[in-house]
Amino acid sequence: MRASSDYRLDTAKSLLYRFWLETRPHNPLEKSKLDVRAIELVEAK
Repeated sequence: MRASSDYRLDTAKSLLYRFWLETRPHNPLEKSKLDVRAIELVEAK
């Protein structure tokens, strides 16, 4: 079963937003803030 067009559109928006956060020229988001596994490990401690 395929995902709905609305779901695919939301997913594409999220990916583009994340890409922008990572590559924006001023104040790009740190890699550690984008790594979900790193956040889970810090919260588990």
